[in-house]
Amino acid sequence: MVNVWATTCGPCIQEMPHIEQLANNYANKGFRVLSVLGDSETPGCIQTALSVLNSVHFTQPVVRNHNGIPQCFPAGAYPTTYFIDDTGRVLKVVTASHTYEEWVSILNGLGIH
Repeated sequence: MVNVWATTCGPCIQEMPHIEQLANNYANKGFRVLSVLGDSETPGCIQTALSVLNSVHFTQPVVRNHNGIPQCFPAGAYPTTYFIDDTGRVLKVVTASHTYEEWVSILNGLGIH
């Protein structure tokens, strides 16, 4: 799961605890989360992002949105989430925030139980 978010996106921040819970509960199934900070090149954004991540106790890996990442994972809106299999094939793209239960439903639909 690659989740592209921004520090200015309230729904992105609200769903982070749900994504954290999902990552923890599905780790034993090989499920991994990578977070992409969509507005990382905005001045002051990194400090803001660190504050956000600490406040919601988000511990998943976060990368900056540069060096080809925007081309691989374009986000016309935040949040945008990509589900990718172990061969690199994109299985699903979601462009809205979700609760834990909604994420579970999406995973179930992808055959991840």
